[in-house]
Amino acid sequence: MERIENILKEINSTMNALFFGVIISGVALYIGHRINSSSDQLRNKVSILADTDKNNITTIDEWKKVYQELGVNYNELQPRELNRSQMKKYISTHQF
Repeated sequence: MERIENILKEINSTMNALFFGVIISGVALYIGHRINSSSDQLRNKVSILADTDKNNITTIDEWKKVYQELGVNYNELQPRELNRSQMKKYISTHQF
């Protein structure tokens, strides 16, 4: 009888650990989604502001100017992603 109680306690502990693991994973996924969504919005704003001729296409030359202004090297073949603080800086200096 005592052995069955110990097994049930172990099962209960395992289920609690799994439950909390699922909760923590869900929260991490939600936070990651929010950060990606926010970065996408920032990238879109930068693209709109960088489109100096307002033809809804941000050209390589327009992107080069963004990177140059931020002091970031622009490689046409493999452009490095701007980080959130760089995008915020560009947006803050170019909003109306």
